[in-house]
Amino acid sequence: MRAYKNILIVSFLIIILFSSCKVQKTPGESLPYIPWNPGGNEETKNTEFYESLMDGLKEELINYNFEAALHYYENCLRLRPDDPTVLYKLGQIYFKAGRISESVASLKKAFEIDPSNYWIGHALADIYQQNNDFENAELVFEKMVKIFPDNISLKKDLAFAYYNSGKLMKSVKVLDDIEKIVGITEEITEQKKVIYLNLKKFDKAVEELQKLINANPENTDYIRKLIDLYVAYNKDDKVFDLYQRIIEINPNDPTAQLIVADYYLRWNRRDEGLKLAEKALGNPYLDLQSKVTFLMLNFLNKGIKEDNRDIILKFSDLLVATHPSDSRVYSFRGDVKTALKMENEALDDYIRALQDEKNIAVLWNTVIVGLIKRGNYTDALAYSQEALEHFPLNPELYLYAGMCHLRLKEFAKAAEILESGLIYVKNNDLLAYQFYANLGEAFNGTKDYEKSDNYFDKALKIDNQDLSLLNNYAYYLSLRREKLDKAAEMSLKTLEKEPQNPAYLDTYGWILFLQNDLNNAKIYIEKALEKKSWDAEILEHYGDVLYKLGDTENALKYWLRAKEKGSLSEQLDKKIAGKKYYE
Repeated sequence: MRAYKNILIVSFLIIILFSSCKVQKTPGESLPYIPWNPGGNEETKNTEFYESLMDGLKEELINYNFEAALHYYENCLRLRPDDPTVLYKLGQIYFKAGRISESVASLKKAFEIDPSNYWIGHALADIYQQNNDFENAELVFEKMVKIFPDNISLKKDLAFAYYNSGKLMKSVKVLDDIEKIVGITEEITEQKKVIYLNLKKFDKAVEELQKLINANPENTDYIRKLIDLYVAYNKDDKVFDLYQRIIEINPNDPTAQLIVADYYLRWNRRDEGLKLAEKALGNPYLDLQSKVTFLMLNFLNKGIKEDNRDIILKFSDLLVATHPSDSRVYSFRGDVKTALKMENEALDDYIRALQDEKNIAVLWNTVIVGLIKRGNYTDALAYSQEALEHFPLNPELYLYAGMCHLRLKEFAKAAEILESGLIYVKNNDLLAYQFYANLGEAFNGTKDYEKSDNYFDKALKIDNQDLSLLNNYAYYLSLRREKLDKAAEMSLKTLEKEPQNPAYLDTYGWILFLQNDLNNAKIYIEKALEKKSWDAEILEHYGDVLYKLGDTENALKYWLRAKEKGSLSEQLDKKIAGKKYYE
């Protein structure tokens, strides 16, 4: 073979050697000027050819000026129309320019001239494949495989070309030939598996994986590949034995332990399942999500039975001991304790989880609500304020903060933060209702009764059946001695739903008292007193009614009892001292 066929390998060296050898360029031309010398002798033509080739390589590989490179290569082709190297370079340049048909024509001619050139053949086949012309790609690779029978890479290319053109069994045959040379490998096995599955020959796919396992009996990854195949095709009955085999090879494999444990628990082999589960759950190298999923499926989602109570607590403690720095284990243990009605203990876990995980809004909500239920309004308020730094657009956090201020009797602060949060409530009537109701309470506390009534009325437009709201609103109106008919109507609604509720009975009786319906007022407040005889406010109200009915002696007795029960009424001492009722 002539020296110029090696031009690609040594092109960089030649460019350097010939960097001073320039084809003359005419000033002002956008492309280099190449003189036409049809009558020149062979030596002159050779010189011109190599100079054009070198300049073309330089423009292509160093300057990335493909238009100039094309100009030089076309001059080379004029000098040597059948030079495969030039045709190859032209094919590459044409391809980069999107001139696909010209690229194919150049490379095809180059390959016909020099079929033993690996790079030319591969470039041609690649272009065929990129243009989905797999038939012609096959022909090229078939020729190349005959020329390079020991080239495994070419055989793989041929198998891939057959696969793409739908000649699946031809592809398998080539892959079988490769296996005879290199042995059973994961790569070839995977390719054959895919082909057999495409052919709907599931058993053959299994057979290929089984051959891979037999060739590598200690490699559990290959057993898992077979497991994955069975699972994908809903053949779970085959999986258990394979996981057992993994445990035989590696007794400390936590994934296999957990899955076998799952089977045991499903088959009511409880002791074996729990023993394996404990090993897996205590292994720090098994991912936490797999462990949590196992516990959710086998315990929480099915409902925790009494005989599982201690087990799930033990396992959740084990997760904490195994992954002490992962906030998720504390959240999970909190969920377990919540499911077991251990809300107080659960709250401590949620608070611990929150130390490391500040970006989960639900976790903040859980902690804040838990603290409110616990009656720890100061801490709940602090968490609400910190949560708002992370989630300033979350209206629920404003609601919680407002509720805490209310419980702490900080009415102005409650009103301010609740109104700030209300603007973030969108298309959520339930949440809007809670804001309105709490704003009604807040402004009642600040004695801005107009705003208070306005917010209570807005709340009632959304839900006019909330007994607590109806009772409170009615009572506040009665304390102000305003809108008593409206107050009576709302209070009566509460009694229609809960006729034995002492708070509702007292409120309605007190409104009747203010309306001077004393006999009926006495009846309702007596009923309230029967249900809640220790309530200081009801005792005082009953004394007031008795006084108005002329029973001053017994009125004084009930006022004194109200004082004994810790009444905070500003008028009570005055009533006792004066032995008379004061408005």
